[in-house]
Amino acid sequence: MSLEKRLLVYLGASGAVAMLMGRFAPKWKTGFPGTAEGLRQFSDLLDRHRHVPVTLLVDSVDEDYRLENMPHVFGRARQELLSRRLKQVFRNAPYASAILQGRNKDGRRDDRYLLVSLTDNDWLQPWIDTLRALEIPFTGMTLLSVAAEHLLARLKIRDNCVLLVSRQSAGLRLTYLLQGKLRFSRLIRNDNQDHASLNVAEEVSKTQLYLTSQRLLPREGKLTVCLIDFAGRLSSAQITLNADPQFDAMLLQPAELGRRLGIPRKLLDDSPEMLYLAALEKRFPNLAPQVYSDSYLLHRIKWGFLAAGATALVASSAMAGLNWWQASSDADEMQQLERLIRQNEALYQETLRHLPQIPLSADSLSGVVAVLRKIEAANTSPQQAYERLSRVIDRHPSIVVDKLAWQAPDPIASTGSPAETIELDGRILPFDGNYRAAMDKINRFMADLKSSEGMREIKLLSEPVRTDSRTTLSGTTLDNAQTSEARFSLGMKLEMGRP
Repeated sequence: MSLEKRLLVYLGASGAVAMLMGRFAPKWKTGFPGTAEGLRQFSDLLDRHRHVPVTLLVDSVDEDYRLENMPHVFGRARQELLSRRLKQVFRNAPYASAILQGRNKDGRRDDRYLLVSLTDNDWLQPWIDTLRALEIPFTGMTLLSVAAEHLLARLKIRDNCVLLVSRQSAGLRLTYLLQGKLRFSRLIRNDNQDHASLNVAEEVSKTQLYLTSQRLLPREGKLTVCLIDFAGRLSSAQITLNADPQFDAMLLQPAELGRRLGIPRKLLDDSPEMLYLAALEKRFPNLAPQVYSDSYLLHRIKWGFLAAGATALVASSAMAGLNWWQASSDADEMQQLERLIRQNEALYQETLRHLPQIPLSADSLSGVVAVLRKIEAANTSPQQAYERLSRVIDRHPSIVVDKLAWQAPDPIASTGSPAETIELDGRILPFDGNYRAAMDKINRFMADLKSSEGMREIKLLSEPVRTDSRTTLSGTTLDNAQTSEARFSLGMKLEMGRP
C-alpha cells in the first residue's frame, strides 16, 4: 500500500535527491540537476509514483531563525497567535512555521517557540509548482536543520551543546542544538575542496563566536562538534578543533551512521543527503501553507475508504465461512439428534411391548398424576393467612374477633390461581349505640384488609344494623338499660403462596 511508502525529496540550489522510503528502510534513490531537464525528470518520477505521498526537505542559505516567548494558549487561539506572529516577524513569507520547544520555568511560564522561515523561495518554487500541478499527495515541507534534530536523536547523542557539521551538495551545513532542541543553523557554500578541513574549523569557530554573542551558548560551556565525514577529509579539522579547550570534536563515519539508520551502504556513499532523509520523522513542522496539503488529506481519505472496504470484505468473508462451518456443524448435529430420536422411539416401543396390560391409558395416567400434584400443592395450613389477618386486626383495637373459619381451595375443581376462603365474625367494642360510628370503623377495617397484600376479594356478609327498606324493625323503647351490640361478619378470599 502507498500509505506505507514515502517519497522523500532533498532540495538544494544545485538540484534534488529523491529517496523512496519503504516501511522499514530506504528502497532506492535518484538525483536531478537544478535545471529545466532536472525538473522534467522530476516530473516524470512523480507521475510514475502518483499515489505515493511526497515530503520535501529544503537545504537553503535563505533561512531565518527567531526565538520567541508567547502566552500559553490552546487550540484555535494558539493557531491564530502563531499565524499573526509569523506574519509580523517574517513579513508574510509564504514558507514559515513555529516549533514548540517547551515552557519557561519562571514568570508567566510562557511557551518557547523557534520561528523558522525561508526568506527567498525563487529557486524552490518551480519544484513545488511541478508537484502541485500533478496533484501529488503532498505531506509538507521542512528544513534540513529539522531533520538534523531528528538525526541527533536517532544517534542518541545527548550532550548539552552540540554543533552538527556535514557537507552536502548545497554546501557546508552547521546546525546548533541545545539540549537536543534546534536553536540555529546556517549553510555555507564552499567549493574550495583543497582547504575543506581548514575551512570547516574556521567556520565552526565563527559559529561558536556568534552563538556566544547571541547568548545561545554559555560562555564557559564546551561545544561538542560532531563532524560527519563522508569524503574522509575532516580528520585535520577534528585535530584543529580539539586543540582548543572550548571544543570537543568527534568524527562520525558514514558506515556506522548507515548501520544505525538502516541505510544500505551503496545508497549512502555518494549521497550525504540520505542521512537526513532517512532520519526525518513522519511528524515535522510544516513550512508550506495548509492548502498545499489538501491533496494529501484527500489521499488519506481515499485510502481510508479502501482500507475500510477491504476490512469489511475480509470480515464478511470470514463471517460467511464461519456461518457455513456453523451450518455444516448444525446439520451434522441435527442428523445425530434424529438418529438418537429414532433409537429412543424404537426402544420405547420395544419397552411397551414387554409391559403388562393395564386398564388405564397413558392419558388417564397423566391426568391422575396432574390431580395428585394439585393435591400436594394445596396441602397448606391457615397459618400464613391468619398471620396476615392478625397484622391488620392489630391496627384496629376496636375490632373484636369472635370466630374465624378458614377453608382451603379445591385442588381438583380450581382452574386458575387457587384462593383461600376466610369468614370472620366480630363486633365493635366499646359500643355506645352509635351505629354510624360502628359502620365507619367496619368500613375502615375492610379498606385496610382490601389494601393488604394477597387480598383478592372481601364482602360484608352481615352488618350491625340492617339498612334494607324491606326489613321489619322490632323491640321497645322503654328498656333504656338494655345493652346492644354491633356485630358483623366478613367473607374474604386470599391468594395462596404469598408471604
